[in-house]
Amino acid sequence: MRYEWQPQYTSPHDYGSEFEPNIPNPGAGGLPGALAFLGNGPGRNGKRRFSDTYAWGFGPRLGFAYKLTNSTVVRGSYGLFAAP
Repeated sequence: MRYEWQPQYTSPHDYGSEFEPNIPNPGAGGLPGALAFLGNGPGRNGKRRFSDTYAWGFGPRLGFAYKLTNSTVVRGSYGLFAAP
């Protein structure tokens, strides 16, 4: 069993931005799709991160190794991985 902690990106002064396909774009006549900016103030979303940290990153792992001859080893593995 493996545990993966993947904290989300933060900027010291909340300078980050990200494309959001569902917010209206004032420069395109209100069509959906615009940049969202982190932080507080005009035109910002009031957040420090774009998504929450996933705290349940448990993933099972299974591995094996078998020695066929003195110079040949067969190895294999399987695992479930979590990505943000």
